[in-house]
Amino acid sequence: MQLTIFNGSPRGTGSNSDLLIQWLVEGVRQNSNFRIDMLYLNKNRNHDSYIDKFKTSDIVLVVFPLYTDCMPGITMSFMEKLQPLRRSLTGLKLGFVVHSGFPEAIQSRQVEKYLEWLTEELGTDYLGTVVMGGSEGISKRNQVLIRKKRMLFNELGRRLSQADKFDAELVKKIAGIEKLGKFSVCLLQIIIKTGLLNIIMNRRFKEKNAYRERFARPYAE
Repeated sequence: MQLTIFNGSPRGTGSNSDLLIQWLVEGVRQNSNFRIDMLYLNKNRNHDSYIDKFKTSDIVLVVFPLYTDCMPGITMSFMEKLQPLRRSLTGLKLGFVVHSGFPEAIQSRQVEKYLEWLTEELGTDYLGTVVMGGSEGISKRNQVLIRKKRMLFNELGRRLSQADKFDAELVKKIAGIEKLGKFSVCLLQIIIKTGLLNIIMNRRFKEKNAYRERFARPYAE
């Protein structure tokens, strides 16, 4: 059984998408019948060869971060190159993992609808879309703090290798909060005023010597 996983993050190696893929693969590898290939869509020059890999696989997973309610340009570019394969991939199973820094799963539901439509256009069997919020900086976090998520993805991969489909209950658990309640929104507004949510971005600004320009609006001047 050939499983091919495409990493749709512009960062490629070392990205948050890369970490989620590693967790999935840990579970899948409990089934020795699977051959696994992991390919990076930020290597644009390889897209043509990737298409050949796509259509000869038994199961394909595409993992990417949410970009402006959709997907990164490199991921969309690859998807568009699949157009000649329209309605020709009967029997291939296709699934997706979409993650974002937003705590709410609802932020990724629009792109989920597109992905479901895409599988219909390609003629593949739709495994479903795993949505995960709160992924910002997950690859930098303490392993103890993300242990639960890792275990969920491990189990998702293990069950995928057994049943050739995403487990609905695990997909629901990984999604977590669909939409923040009023209390959570009020609490978040208070936290925002403290500046705690800006710590990571401010650190990055300082690393790039751009901290003083963090409120710059060059296109508005």
